[in-house]
Amino acid sequence: MVFHFPPGSSRETDFLPVHSRAENDGEGVHCDKAPREQAFHAVSGGRIGMLVLSFLLVGIVLIACQSSVLYFLPSWMGTPDLIFILIIFLAYRFDWLRGLVLVLAFGWIMDVVSGLYLGTYPLLYLFLFVFLKIIKEKSPVKEAVYQIPLVGVAYLVSYSFLYSFYLLVLPEVLPEWSWPTMVRQILLLVVASIPCFLLYNKLFEQMSKRRFIRPRILRKRSGNYFR
Repeated sequence: MVFHFPPGSSRETDFLPVHSRAENDGEGVHCDKAPREQAFHAVSGGRIGMLVLSFLLVGIVLIACQSSVLYFLPSWMGTPDLIFILIIFLAYRFDWLRGLVLVLAFGWIMDVVSGLYLGTYPLLYLFLFVFLKIIKEKSPVKEAVYQIPLVGVAYLVSYSFLYSFYLLVLPEVLPEWSWPTMVRQILLLVVASIPCFLLYNKLFEQMSKRRFIRPRILRKRSGNYFR
């Protein structure tokens, strides 16, 4: 039994070389390539979206713990600012756009939870993120060398900036500057940042390598239906 295929059908050009197929059908190569590129961008977009969502959930959990569980720690021990460490990690690993979205979201949530003057935490986290991103992009030194020490430097610079800003705008609401408290908080943050960075980096790598399968798009087939 012999099937007769109409001229120009895809079966007729199945055994032609690639360049001959392109001559017979000028869109043949592009039709094969376009779905692959679309699938690649869909998977990449899915990974990035899940990555941002994962760290958003991590930040919300940290804010809940910091405002409830860590609040009951002894005053002499101090309270590690876990969101501050997460903001530093975002500056190291995320690009400008997605990093700023997460930073502003965390700042807004912290403003609501803390009850301070509106804009305090978004301003602080925004300054911290921009400061670290500029250092990361301009520094010729390997990132692993300055990653942990920069936590203490960033904390000192950020809160000095915030303290100076409110000293000019609202001097009556600021507490007295205390160097012993500042040094204790810096040491606590540096120690706490080591396990936090390890966990965050593990999560970042797992979510970056994970594959998200999208459903195939059904397209109308043309030509012979017996193939």
